Amino acid sequence: MKTKAKRTAFYHYPVELVWRGIGVGNDGRAVDPLSEEQYENYEPERGTVFTRALEVKQNEVFSFQMKTWLFYSDWRIELTPIGPCETKVKFTNTVKYRSIEGFIYSGFGALARHEVKQFARQLGQKIEADFQKNRPPRED
Repeated sequence: MKTKAKRTAFYHYPVELVWRGIGVGNDGRAVDPLSEEQYENYEPERGTVFTRALEVKQNEVFSFQMKTWLFYSDWRIELTPIGPCETKVKFTNTVKYRSIEGFIYSGFGALARHEVKQFARQLGQKIEADFQKNRPPRED
């Protein structure tokens, strides 16, 4: 069983700030603690998520795969600057369930749509918090 969820969001911030909010970092490196062999050969237990980066292009694309005991989830996040202070972000999440039980447990694929919606909302909140924290003081 497979489900796919997509969402496009617009953030009124520069692409660099949105990229930082995604959590990849300023240097474009992603944390990838397992070797490729470990990722392929080890199985996560309940409550454990294995993650690996698939594509990282700073300020453009971040894609990664998650592996749990219930499913594999491929995420793709594409950033497009609209202007100096606005960024369009396309989120795509493709979930392949490892069993029919996992598909049913996920609400027949509804979990993928919920995850994309939540990720987009939380990213906006994170960017705003980072912006407010690093904003220069106003001169009145």
